[in-house]
Amino acid sequence: MTKQTRYLSRRSNGFFYVGYFLNGKLRWKTTKQTTKPEAREFLKSFTPVENEEKKVSLFSELFELYKNEHGSYLRPRTLNINNAAVTAFKSILGDKPFSQYTLSDIERFKRGMLERKLAPVTVNMYWRSVKTVFSFAVKNDLLEKSPFRNSHQIRLPERRPIFMSKQELVAFYEKVDNPALRDLYEVAALTGLRLGEVVGLSWEQIQFDRRSIEVVNTDVFQTKSGRARSVPMNDRVLEILKRRSEKRGRAVFCKENNGFSYSPSFVTHQFKEYAKAAGLSEKYHFHCLRHSCASLLCQAGVSIYAVKSILGHKSVTTTECYSFLSPNSLLESINKI
Repeated sequence: MTKQTRYLSRRSNGFFYVGYFLNGKLRWKTTKQTTKPEAREFLKSFTPVENEEKKVSLFSELFELYKNEHGSYLRPRTLNINNAAVTAFKSILGDKPFSQYTLSDIERFKRGMLERKLAPVTVNMYWRSVKTVFSFAVKNDLLEKSPFRNSHQIRLPERRPIFMSKQELVAFYEKVDNPALRDLYEVAALTGLRLGEVVGLSWEQIQFDRRSIEVVNTDVFQTKSGRARSVPMNDRVLEILKRRSEKRGRAVFCKENNGFSYSPSFVTHQFKEYAKAAGLSEKYHFHCLRHSCASLLCQAGVSIYAVKSILGHKSVTTTECYSFLSPNSLLESINKI
């Protein structure tokens, strides 16, 4: 096989892949590298094996193959969920040749999880994780059709997002006695940044001249959607970040004693403590700040498509759960006929 039959391609997850033809079929191999020079070094030593075949039989072996090819760019939380889902799958159905699982098995998998008192939301999450592994087998010609093909997730009742009002946010901020955390919580509520995005925010991501925060994939962090996005800064966010830039630490929001970032668990724990001190509902958690950002935007009449872009949702369907907050939207629509 000549070098001309191989080439590099960078995917949306930030990693470079080697494309090559084997037995007349286009194959892909991750380089596990995010920079082109390193990917080229990988390419120099990469030699496809002509008789290479993916010889797997048991479901556990299929899962290991899936992790070997995709695990390098999956988020740690996603890998943990995948591992838990596969453990549950094997404990309920057993570890047998993956080609032997049927639709009946998949339905028994769902019932088994419910019988173990797993929440329907968790059942659906595990269902999607295992389905992805079987879809990987189909895509790579290891399986003709997936047993999940005619299976469906558990239908869940529609739940509106929990968000805080302006008055509740003010009451909450007043109880936050840590200046860095107060700035972090306020920026989160005014930008809709996720926990991992705001905790790991670096100064390289702050573009004061463009008044934007660049949410990007790095060697140690990947966005939930795998896509980068630019989040605009309003006047208050600009004011907070300019003030913090005058005394820069290693991260935008960091501990004063050593300049290191706060851990996500500490930020969420302190949020609950401050919310309790402010006399707010126990149902509030850190992610409510993101919901609050979306709700405030919708109540101000901002387009649902603009809200989608700011929050970084893959589909506007995800953002539509906030549409009921748009003032008089239904009345305005019906009055047009």
